[in-house]
Amino acid sequence: MDGWPVDASVIMVVVLVNGDLGFVQQVKADNAVGALARMTEASSAGMRDGKQLRVPSAELVVGDLLMLGEGDAIGADARLLQAISLRVQEASLNGESEAVLKDSATLPAAAALADRRGMVFKEQPWRRAPAAPSSARPGCRPRWG
Repeated sequence: MDGWPVDASVIMVVVLVNGDLGFVQQVKADNAVGALARMTEASSAGMRDGKQLRVPSAELVVGDLLMLGEGDAIGADARLLQAISLRVQEASLNGESEAVLKDSATLPAAAALADRRGMVFKEQPWRRAPAAPSSARPGCRPRWG
């Protein structure tokens, strides 16, 4: 019975130190995740109000002209204004393993999502550019997933 207050005090100190260390580690981990998110944030090259700029994809607005260059991500669902040998991997939309050749031609009538050759969709992998899509649905739910 004589050692009871000492034991309780030691246990309390250990619990408090453990809680402080856990809190510090959690803050450091949150900061690291935030830094990684900022480093990997998708951005899109394009034109807004006649000025060429690079904008985070989350800040795209309807009417922005996207300029797809090698390695760029498609920042929003967009209609193609110009495309030269642009192929987009649309497996998440149509299930096909082959990349789809895109062009800027307008379809004569409403078409199924997978048949819209004049559109590109957010975050779809692509290759063989250059292309100039106009942002059609930024900030909205993308058509895939």
